[in-house]
Amino acid sequence: MVISFLSPFFISLLARILLSVSPLCVTDNMFLRGFPPIPPSGKGLWQLIANENFTLYRGWNWTIARNVPGSFALFGGNSLTKQMLGLDPKMSGQATLAQNAIASVAGATCSITVAAPMDVIKTRIQQNSHKQMSGVKIVADLVREEGPTAFFKGLGPKILVVGPKLVFSMTIAQSVLGWFARRQ
Repeated sequence: MVISFLSPFFISLLARILLSVSPLCVTDNMFLRGFPPIPPSGKGLWQLIANENFTLYRGWNWTIARNVPGSFALFGGNSLTKQMLGLDPKMSGQATLAQNAIASVAGATCSITVAAPMDVIKTRIQQNSHKQMSGVKIVADLVREEGPTAFFKGLGPKILVVGPKLVFSMTIAQSVLGWFARRQ
C-alpha cells in the first residue's frame, strides 16, 4: 500500500529532476559564469549543452536534498496555518479562498526558508563546476569563511520571486480540491 502510494511521488520526482535540472543549470551557468545570452537562432543553447555535456546535472543530489524538506515545509506550514485559523484538518476542503491564500503564503515562506541552505550549496556547486568541489567541502568552507548566515544568502529576493508562484499554485490547487470535495 505504501509503495503504491509513494511510487507516483518518486516517478514525478525523477521526471522533475531530469526535465527541470538541466534548464536550471543552463540559466545558472549563463548568469553565474558569464555566458553570453542565447542568440535568436538557438545555436548558443546547443553549443552550451554540447560543451557542458552531463555537467548540466551537477548538484542534482543537492536539488533532491532541497526539494524533499521544502515540500514537507510547504505542506506542513500550510496545514499548521489552517489549524491556527481554526480550521479542522479533516475538513480543509471547507477553507475559503482567503484562508487558502493565507495558508499558502505561510507554507511557501516556510518551504523557501527551509530549502535555502541546500539551494546555496547547489548554486555554489554549479558555479564552481571547474573546481570539482564536493558539497561537504563547500559547506565546510562556507561556515568557516562566511559563517552560518551565508546559508540564507538571497533568501529575501527568492521569497519575493519564487513565493508568489508557490502561493498562486497552492491556493488554486487547494481551492479547486475543496470545490470538488464540497460537490461530493
